Amino acid sequence: FMTVRDLLRWGHRQPSSHHELAVEGYVLLAERLRKEEDREVVRLSLQKHCAGVKHLHVDYTQDSFVRDVQDRIATRIRDGVTPPSTVREVVWTMPFCRMVALLARCIRTGEPALLVGETGGGKTMACQVLSWALVEDGNTCRHLRTLNCHQQ
Repeated sequence: FMTVRDLLRWGHRQPSSHHELAVEGYVLLAERLRKEEDREVVRLSLQKHCAGVKHLHVDYTQDSFVRDVQDRIATRIRDGVTPPSTVREVVWTMPFCRMVALLARCIRTGEPALLVGETGGGKTMACQVLSWALVEDGNTCRHLRTLNCHQQ
């Protein structure tokens, strides 16, 4: 499940507590796995080996990265900045919050992200929301560029 590169990325995220260490480990290692039973193995291992973490549950709707993005959007709208229509229309479902949380972590640490999934799954929307809330905030020389790679 884990490589040396994963360990370096995990450490680079600089968790400040054992609980944050476990959450970042779960986000980094378990969320890329397709099978729920594989994610459960990672979760149980983190609970066992991270001191003081008895119950590891990641609620992406309450995730600090998601809350930060939501707060930034609300602040920009309150300040009179008109968001793109896609940002105004976003519905913060649990899967969408999960995607935003995972992408925001990659942005913060400068890690690449490859978004793969069904059409209409919210990949482009999450990027647009993050771009408007985080990347373009006060930085007019950076803009979101999308590249759709369709498999035929």
